[in-house]
Amino acid sequence: MIHDNGPESLGQTSKECKPDYEQMIIAAKKAREKTAAFIEAIFAYTGERSLRDKMAELVGELVSEERQMAERIEKLIRQHEANE
Repeated sequence: MIHDNGPESLGQTSKECKPDYEQMIIAAKKAREKTAAFIEAIFAYTGERSLRDKMAELVGELVSEERQMAERIEKLIRQHEANE
């Protein structure tokens, strides 16, 4: 039978098991920047023409994803500040 006595049983302290919020925030910001770059590239490619059908759907999904990422970044920042 295996007993789990927490992180201390593995030679780790509870501090070592805390999430690395700084790295998580950096990764989330990079992902958001990449998504924003895709949106900008689509608009640069299409110029002043209106988007239709699948392209409009794609941009809508990217914009939604970018907004969700922004919310996640804000949440991570709040969590990081709360745990300092």
